[in-house]
Order: sequence, then C-alpha cells, then structure tokens
Amino acid sequence: MKFLLPGYLFGLALTAVPVIIHLWYRRRMKKVPFSSLEFLKKTEARKLGWLRLREILILACRCLFVGLLFFSLSRPQAGGDNRRASVYVIIDNTYSMGYADNFAQARKAAIRLTVAYAPNAEFYVTGLAAEDSGDFYWLNRAEAQEKIKNIALTYHTGLLKKVLEQHPVQDPAYPLEYVYVGDGQELNFRELQPLTPAKFFWIRIRTGQNAGIVQVSPRDLVRPAAESYPVAVRLQNYFSKLLPGRIEAVAGSFYLQQDCRLQVGQETEETIILPSNVRRGEAVWQGDSLEADNHYYFAFNQPTILRVLIVGPRGFLERALNPSRELKTPFSVRTAEKIEVSDIRSYDVILLDGVPDLTEAETRRLDNFLTQKNRAVLFFLGDRVGGNLRKFLTRIATVGEPVLPRGYATLEEVDYDHYAFLPFKGTAVLKEIKFYKFWNLEHRDRAIATLNAGFDLLVVGDNMAVVGTRFEPSYTDLVYKAAFVPLVHRLIWSLVLPQSGREYLVGDRSDQLQTLTGPRGRRIGLNEVFEEPGFYTEESETIAVNVAAQEGNLKPIGENIRKIMGIRELDLDRKQGLGDLSWLALIMASGMILVEQVLLLV
Repeated sequence: MKFLLPGYLFGLALTAVPVIIHLWYRRRMKKVPFSSLEFLKKTEARKLGWLRLREILILACRCLFVGLLFFSLSRPQAGGDNRRASVYVIIDNTYSMGYADNFAQARKAAIRLTVAYAPNAEFYVTGLAAEDSGDFYWLNRAEAQEKIKNIALTYHTGLLKKVLEQHPVQDPAYPLEYVYVGDGQELNFRELQPLTPAKFFWIRIRTGQNAGIVQVSPRDLVRPAAESYPVAVRLQNYFSKLLPGRIEAVAGSFYLQQDCRLQVGQETEETIILPSNVRRGEAVWQGDSLEADNHYYFAFNQPTILRVLIVGPRGFLERALNPSRELKTPFSVRTAEKIEVSDIRSYDVILLDGVPDLTEAETRRLDNFLTQKNRAVLFFLGDRVGGNLRKFLTRIATVGEPVLPRGYATLEEVDYDHYAFLPFKGTAVLKEIKFYKFWNLEHRDRAIATLNAGFDLLVVGDNMAVVGTRFEPSYTDLVYKAAFVPLVHRLIWSLVLPQSGREYLVGDRSDQLQTLTGPRGRRIGLNEVFEEPGFYTEESETIAVNVAAQEGNLKPIGENIRKIMGIRELDLDRKQGLGDLSWLALIMASGMILVEQVLLLV
C-alpha cells in the first residue's frame, strides 16, 4: 500500500486526544459516600458493568473516527500498482498493428506498464511475431524499457501459443503475470489454452476496421498472345459498412486507376485490363490506413505459348490443342510414338496418351524432365498399364484394375475451385459426361474428380497428373461435348501455373536454388525466410512476395472467449485492485459517529 499524501499520517497521533480527555475527566471525579443507598450496590452491579463497557466502546469509536479521518486525508492506494511480480510482456508487432499509430501506442503502453510495478519487479519482453527463440532471461525495469523500444513492427503474423512455446518461463522470482499489448485479433489467440494459475492481462490498443487485397491473378491465361488481358483483383472488406475506394495498378510507366465499392463484410472481385507486355507490377488499394495489405505484388512468369509433346497414337488430344491452322491457340504441339525418339528437354508439357508402359531409359528421362522449372507431365491411361508405368505413377496414385461399368459412369465429385474446372462452377455440364471404361485409381496426393462408381478419375500432384482413362470416343463421350476443348486446355495449364506462378508469403522459406535479390537490395538464399513483401529477382525469374491476407481482419477476440481463457483487460489509467481507499476510510469514520450515537442512547 502507498499514500499519495503521506503527511496526513502524522495526524494519527491525534487518536490519543480522546483517550487523554477520558482519563482527565475520570481523575476529576470524586466519590461521595451516601449511606442510605448502600443496600442498592448489589442490585446495580450488573448495570454498572455494562456502563463501563459502553464507556470503553464509545472511547474506541472516537479514537477510530479521528484515525480514519486522517487515514482518508492521506489518500491510501491499494491493489495492483507497485506490486512485485514476474511479468511476461508480449508486444503485438504483427503487421495489423501498422493501422494508424497503433504500434507506437503499444510501445508507450508497455513502457507505462513497467512503471506500474515495484522497482524490483522482473520482466521478460518479446514480440508476437518474428522473434528468435534465444535464451530466456529476466530483465529489470530499465532493461525492459530498452527492449520495448527496440522491438520493431514486422510484416509477419503471430500466435500467442507459438510465442509461449518458443519462450517458456524459467525461474520466476515472484508471482507470474502475462500481459499482452496489442489489438487482440482473434487469430492471435488461436489454440491458446488458459494460463492458470498465472494471471493473463490484455492492454487493448484500439483499432478500426480494414479492407485489403487478397489476391491478384490473371482471369485466364489459356489464350493466344494479345494486346491486353484481364486480371482479377480480389479484395476483402472487413468493415461493417459499404466502403468506397480506388484500385491503382502500377507497372513501370504503366498506371491505371479504377474506382470500386466493397460490399459489407464480403469479398469483391474487380477486373483490370493490363497490356500484354506487363507481367509484373503492384496493385494498390486506396481506402484505409493499414498499408501492408493495401499493396499486392504480382509477377506472372508464365509463357504465353506452351510447347507440348503428345506421346502415343494421334487422336482427339491433338485436335483439342491444335484444331486448325486458322484458329490460334496457346500451344505449340508436336507428336511422337515414343519418348525415346524425341528430345523432351525443349518442351514444357509432355502428354502420354495411352502409352502402355515405360522403359527404364524413358523413366530416367522423365525424372530429369520433372526436375526442371515450369515442366509438367500428364498421363492418360489406355488399355494396358505396365509395371514401370505403375511404379512411376505411385508418386501420386496407385493404379488398380481396369473397370468396365454396366452402361457407363458419370462424375460424382468435382473440385470446381481447381483451375481446370473453374469455368464450369455452378453448372451441370460435367455431370452429363459418360465414361465407358477406366482404371481404378487411388490418389496419394489429391483427387480433383471422382466417378460415381467410387473411383478417382483425375489425380494431380505438383507438376504431374494422371487421368484414369483416355479422351477418345471408345472411352468417353467428353470428346463430343462443348466442355472438351476448354477442359483440356485448362488442365494442361493448371500443371504449369503452380510451377511458374507460385505465390510466396512473408514468413515462407525460399526454395530457390539461386540467391534472390529482394527489396532494398537484401539478398536471400535457399531456406531463408522472406521478411518483407515485394519483388525478389534472380537471373531468369521474378518472385512476388506478399503478406498473409488473414492478418488484415482486425476483429478482436470476443468477450465469451476472454472469460473462458481467463483474460482480463487492463486499463493503465485506472488503479488496479482496491484502488483509492479514501472514500472507504471516510465511510468507516462516519460509521463510527453513528455507532457512538447508538451507544449513547442505549
């Protein structure tokens, strides 16, 4: 306990005044014998005992009244402030704290927090994001304040659970308390368990609502080279109201500006048109003050023409990729009967259409082919699947026995969010396709199309895919459907797109063998972490790195979750615990006067 006006405590000595007055009057009283009343002494003994007790109680009330009066004037403070504790301080330095001046406010609040504890309290200070898992050590007040000043805002996301696991508490000297300083996003508290018996406080940094860019991607690259092409800009509005704003696209000397309106709490997709020579640039949302997710860097490294080799008998696949000389397609197609007779290094995609088996030499050549960037292989299974081919396919699927259904089979499940099937989303076009014979496939990686007979039809990996049938009339009537050509085109492109257009996020590790040069000239090597968004370049490729979109949702943790987890909000402008005891002391002093009056009437 501490006192704001400790000088008034000297007034406690005045509690002796009622005692002195009481003794003084007792000394001046004289005993007068009165013989005629002596026979009443025995009957009045009990009454005289109560009078003496009442006299003592009245004296105590007067002493307590004087003492409580001066105790109140000294402004006693009790509770959380100036207490000794081992304080684990977590400062939210994720990019959501870049909203307005939130991060500066968080550091100020954390420094104020250290002053609220006793001078000999100990502190551990860490950021919520991008902190190294070094040694755990307690700091004094001055050291903690210096550490707080050195914590920087990052472009990372963060989890309290991860921080507490990476930096476990060691040897606290006093009762342990956790204090989180930040905007309190729900995602920061994900999977966190209650920290009983320790106390867990939250210093809330007030924030607003936000909108940001989620993704920028070409609407469709399955097209011949043209003067311009459409690009989809997906934006998420976390506001509770309609939000007007503006999208800007910047790429060298190219500049585009387009007004838009984001619906309440929804994702909105806007289309911008870029010249064919613009393959990298920056999309900017002008509408709020959280800058990190208002910028999105894009780099489309895909070629406009894919070089395709079809291995196997000539058939409908060749017609789909190159239907006529007059109709230009985004494919340059060649055919071969065997892999051995072709130099496959000069192609982007290899289609093996009904090839019954692979030789050992062909297997090695395909392995080497798949190790190159932006290369893909697609298998269409025919009447026979040999041992080497089965073994090669086991990396993504297991091939069972051939299936001849009674009549035909149809598609039961389709991943319409996959690039190959996206145009057919919301339609029943694919469900009308009939399949007359196919192989029993069991996926190891991912099946994006399944037949109603319970067999996987189309299994995909990173740069490999296998179709459990051929696209020929004796296998399926797909070749007579309007969906045939766009489905084949997009299926081939879907294998190349992840390899040449992969998106990286801040916090990912580089898988590039060559050293990349990032923003402000920073060099990053293999397995090193991307620390900031922007373009990272090497000799032949540009990589775009962006922030994680979910961090832009500034919705704070709810009251119910806080109660379950035992999180108490801490207001540094209010005293903790009992706080100021002045009014309590005055009430008790008034109570002493009331008790004295009652005793006098009894």
